Amino acid sequence: IEVNIPKTEDHQNHSIEIAIPELETGYYVLIASDNKEFRTDSSAFAYAYTSVTDIAYVQRKNSKEEYEYYVFSRSTGKPLANVIASIWKEHYNYILQKYVYTKSGSKSTNNEGYFKIKAPYDYRSFYLDFKYGDDELYTDESFYQSRPYNSNYKYWSVHIFTDRAIYRPGQTVYFKGLLLDPSGENPKIVKNQNVYVYFYDVNYQNQGDLCLKTNDYGTFNGSFVIPEGILTGRMQIQTSYGTVYFNVEEYKRPKFEVKINAPDKAFRLNEKVKLEGKAESYAGSVIDGAEVKYKVTRSTYYPFHFYYWRWFNPPTSQQTVISHGSTVTDDNGSFFIEFEAIPDLNVLQKWNPAFTYTITADVTDINGETRSATDYINIGYKSMILSTELSEKTNISELHSITIEAKNLKGKSIEAKGSFEILKLKSRDKIEYPRKWQAPDLKYMSEKEFEEAFPNMNYDGVLYMSDLDIEKRIRKGSFVSGKEIGLDDNEWAEGIYKLVAESEDIFGETIRMESYFVLYDTATQVLPEKLPFWTAPVKISGEPGEKASLLIGSGEKELHVMVETEHKGKIVNKTSLILSKEKQLLEFPILEKHRGNFTIHITAIKNNHVYTSSQLIEVPYSNKELDISFETFRNKLLPGQDEEWRIKILGPNGEKVAAEMMATLYDASLDAFVSNDWYLSLYKTFYGELNWTGNQNFSYNNSSLLNNNWYTYLYYIPTYYDALNWFGFYYPYYNNYYLDDLRTITVSGCAMEDEESIMDGFVCNQSTAAYKVTEKKEASASEDKDASGEKLNRKFETVSKEQAYKNGGESTEGQGTPVKARSDFRETAFFMPELRTDEEGNIVIKFTIPEALTTWKMLGFAHTKDLKYGFIENELITQKNLMVIPNLPRFLRENDKIVLSAKISNISGKDLNGVARIEFFDAATLKAINDKFKIANSGSKFAVKAKSSTAV
Repeated sequence: IEVNIPKTEDHQNHSIEIAIPELETGYYVLIASDNKEFRTDSSAFAYAYTSVTDIAYVQRKNSKEEYEYYVFSRSTGKPLANVIASIWKEHYNYILQKYVYTKSGSKSTNNEGYFKIKAPYDYRSFYLDFKYGDDELYTDESFYQSRPYNSNYKYWSVHIFTDRAIYRPGQTVYFKGLLLDPSGENPKIVKNQNVYVYFYDVNYQNQGDLCLKTNDYGTFNGSFVIPEGILTGRMQIQTSYGTVYFNVEEYKRPKFEVKINAPDKAFRLNEKVKLEGKAESYAGSVIDGAEVKYKVTRSTYYPFHFYYWRWFNPPTSQQTVISHGSTVTDDNGSFFIEFEAIPDLNVLQKWNPAFTYTITADVTDINGETRSATDYINIGYKSMILSTELSEKTNISELHSITIEAKNLKGKSIEAKGSFEILKLKSRDKIEYPRKWQAPDLKYMSEKEFEEAFPNMNYDGVLYMSDLDIEKRIRKGSFVSGKEIGLDDNEWAEGIYKLVAESEDIFGETIRMESYFVLYDTATQVLPEKLPFWTAPVKISGEPGEKASLLIGSGEKELHVMVETEHKGKIVNKTSLILSKEKQLLEFPILEKHRGNFTIHITAIKNNHVYTSSQLIEVPYSNKELDISFETFRNKLLPGQDEEWRIKILGPNGEKVAAEMMATLYDASLDAFVSNDWYLSLYKTFYGELNWTGNQNFSYNNSSLLNNNWYTYLYYIPTYYDALNWFGFYYPYYNNYYLDDLRTITVSGCAMEDEESIMDGFVCNQSTAAYKVTEKKEASASEDKDASGEKLNRKFETVSKEQAYKNGGESTEGQGTPVKARSDFRETAFFMPELRTDEEGNIVIKFTIPEALTTWKMLGFAHTKDLKYGFIENELITQKNLMVIPNLPRFLRENDKIVLSAKISNISGKDLNGVARIEFFDAATLKAINDKFKIANSGSKFAVKAKSSTAV
């Protein structure tokens, strides 16, 4: 065959399509060359192998390492009986130093075209050749089998929970385990069983072990104390049946968190954007007067996806910093960030790009602690997106209304008005087969020649729904976003529809949406669109007693379809049917045994195309869910307050149940390091594994190219220039760190475990005098700095105790009575592993909350003996009207110079003033040692406004 390829001079790759004359069955090699003689000198030719055959197969491998095959007629899709499949084993010959192939048997298909190759005793790779009369198919698809794993070993599993996810050395890890036997259909608890529990450190060294016995709920619990002086990092509690990991670090607990609230309003490019952020302590007080440093980075994305329909891939751009600066939080703990929304001009506006502006803020409190937050806002040339909830395939009986949604570029719903119209599109003129490759850019065959050779393929490529002509207008009107548009049930017929909606964003830019959907009717056999193979999910989830249903259809005159039901990794039902330009509704009863899902597999072959579809039918374990709720709960407590909770546990149908519950309450600020979330999935969920594949013998084959001096290469001579010899010296441009004074420490960061052991109320009962600190700003380079960086010279002045009370020192028990210092700063308030329900299904939790000022996170997990289970989660805050929040270092070295700071927060509605006092004690003897730190006086007057804070 001689082909005159259209001439091009753009030095780009191009493609054409030609028709190969019909061939008899056999194995062929197709050769293409740039010369008639197929010379090999100064020329090239490409070659590819192909088979002309009516034999086709699909295959799958099951969990037993068995290969299953179905052999069909490639043209009609009918199963072929008595097809001989020869097995050629591949192995490496070390003498010949190459792979050789030996025939190791053969199989014959049954009346359904089926055969199976069982698992071998050893690993092997093999190929198959098929023979059906004079027709033969030589495959180049390799199949691999391994030795099947058959074990009757009885194993158990354990799920271990800890009170939190991060600890310090010296703290206690509390844990609970649930021991299960998962070997049956459903897992069961294991009672009265000894379990050996080991605690391993980062280096997998045993730091403790316990022998525990499971109770009648299959659980065990205990604790380990983390040794001090060992390497910190990822540690584990291990049993023979399961492991849980947790972190051990020398952390400082965070005292506040930062949030950036990107507004829902729309912004324009090249205009100012103003965002609000807020810093708030875990105790509920605002973080005012804190320094905020921020930066804004920009990246590009494309929210209008219709540009991808025609294989258009718009360019991306690098993330770029477009703004940075600093500010200060106000009296409410709020701060504002303003920047100009500069677009990337390298990305053309015609592509409708949008830009993501990521804002990162670092907030440093007045006592030195720093916390960070990140948020983003999307801004584009268009500020709104229209969408609809319509599915791609919709049941006519369920289409009573349409809702058009308007959202900003961050996905938040906004209000918009506009117009819409619904158009019915003309169906395709013929059945169109999917192409194996894209349509060529050079047209060698005319459209008439192409249609004669390939009547079921589109000349210009794939025919999209957007290419279909309009048949008629169904409805036209106006819409308000989020409001339903009522539809007349009588105006619909099966077919393809187009919904067009138009509106304007707040800047007057036109926003247009085009959505295509197919309407089907389960009561008819009419196919809504002309396709060789068509499926639609009708009901694909349900409870036992209901029915799942699917629609399948075909525009072919006779399509043989195989339908299989897979449950728990096995085919439990198989049927065959024939479709002739119609659709059929398939229904599948949902039984109790189907909990955990089952899958429907559909397979068909016709005219050298294979069609496969797998649909998961979801059947949840709703019969195993416990309903856990609080009957009494207060979300704000005083430090050290006694509290009682009542929790109700009910079964799936609201019935009373006997259950065991585990509950923990820990400092939620630790989630800033590692989040502690209890999770458990006891029951198996099954997904389709036995789907048929046949793409290998229905795909296209790429050619190989042989050439000899075909290309003429041009070479260049590199140019070298004189350069300095740096002898290995390298000057880094980034990440330079310089240490000015290793012996001076300015304290910043979070607080240590007992850092809050300072009195609330600020009046001391150990001395007849109180003290105040006055601050005098000077220029001396040796002085300390305040939060703003200015130099401070601290001078202590003595005041009387009476004067201290007169100046605002408050007492909880009356005038002149000192306030008791808080001392209980446990980070786990409680861990209760064996709470039991009473006869009414109630659980009562009594506890005393620690005295730390923070947010607490409660986690709860309950289960019954037949393994119904559920989770619950809640949060509360411990706070006082007047709070001291110190910021102390975790470690010090001898002769270090330290600057201690504490923040005084007033969340009451009135201004307060008083005296703050600091006292140092010897950790071993608890004797006062202020004199060793050369602190003669330790009192400091303060004044703090309502709903604000100050530093001392």
